[in-house]
Amino acid sequence: MRAAFLAFCCIVFSVSTQAQQPAQFTLYRYCLPAVNPAYAGSDGFLNASALVRQQWAGLSGAPQTQFINVDLPLNAISSGAGLVIENDRLGLQQTVQGSIAYSFFLRTGKNSRLAAGLRAGLGSMSWNGSQIRTPDGVYSPTATDHKDVFLPSVPFEGRFPMLDVGVMYQRNFVKLGFGIKNLAQSTLKYTINNGKIRLVTNYFFTFATEFEIREQIRLIPSAFFRSDLTENQLDITLVSELFRKFDAGVGFRGWSKTSKDAINLIAGFRLSDGFRIFYAYDINLSPLKNSNSGSHELLLQYRLNTSIGKAVPERVIYNARYY
Repeated sequence: MRAAFLAFCCIVFSVSTQAQQPAQFTLYRYCLPAVNPAYAGSDGFLNASALVRQQWAGLSGAPQTQFINVDLPLNAISSGAGLVIENDRLGLQQTVQGSIAYSFFLRTGKNSRLAAGLRAGLGSMSWNGSQIRTPDGVYSPTATDHKDVFLPSVPFEGRFPMLDVGVMYQRNFVKLGFGIKNLAQSTLKYTINNGKIRLVTNYFFTFATEFEIREQIRLIPSAFFRSDLTENQLDITLVSELFRKFDAGVGFRGWSKTSKDAINLIAGFRLSDGFRIFYAYDINLSPLKNSNSGSHELLLQYRLNTSIGKAVPERVIYNARYY
C-alpha cells in the first residue's frame, strides 16, 4: 500500500494536475438531492439523511465517506432548498465540502413537471505530508525527509469554490435526472511548491421508478450513471419494498470489463413513521477483491410527514415515501 500512496502523491504534488474523485455510495436511491440539486424538495416533505461508508474494508488508506443531507420544499414559490455537508477521506487526502441548493419546479402537464437546480458552496482538500514514505527518504522520530522537492513533510491544504447544476423530469411514477458537478472546473491552489489542481467536471444521470406488483409489495428499479468523459461507471439497482416496513434489494456496479466493481446487497427497515435505516454491503469484483473484505454503507433517514408552508400547489407525488 505504501507504493500506491507514493504513486498517488507523486501525481497530486506535481506542479499542475487534474483530479476529481466524487464520493461513491450505493444507497444513492434514497438521497438523490445529494446527487442532483434539482431533486431538493421534490417530494414535498422535509427530509434529512446521514450516511457513513467504509469502502474496501481491511485495505489501508481505503476511501471513507460521511455526509449529511437536508432538503425541504418551498411550496409557496414552487421551489425547494437543500444543504449538503460531506467529508471524504482517501489515503493521505481529505476533502470537506459544504453547499446549499435551490431548485425551481415548473408544471408541464397534469401528471408531469420539470425542475432545475443550482448548488453552490466551498470545499477544502488537505494532505498529511508527514505520513508519506519514499524509498530513499529518511525517517526518524524527530525528522522527516522524503528526499523529493515535490513531496512536503508537513500537512497542507487548498480551498476551492463549488458550483453544481441539474435538471429533473417527473411523469407519474418515473423520475429522470441529469446533473453536472464542478461546472466551473475550479482550480485548487496550495502553497507548497506552487502546486495546483484543476477539478474535473463530472456528469450524472439518474433514473428511478416503481411498480406495485401486488398489494403492499413494490418493485423499485433505479440507475445511476456518472462520467468525466474519460471514465464511466454505472449502478443498476432493484429493491423490493414489503408491507411498507422492509426493503431488500440487489445491485451491480460496472461499465466495462476493466471497470467492473461490485455486486451490492441492500436491506432497509422502517423504525417509525418518520425514521428509516438502510444498510448496503458491496461484494468487490475488481482486482482489489483479494485485498479487502467488501464495502459497508449505513444510512439513517428522517422524513417529516407533514407538508410545509402555505399556498401548496398541486403535487405529482404518487409514493411520498420515496419521492
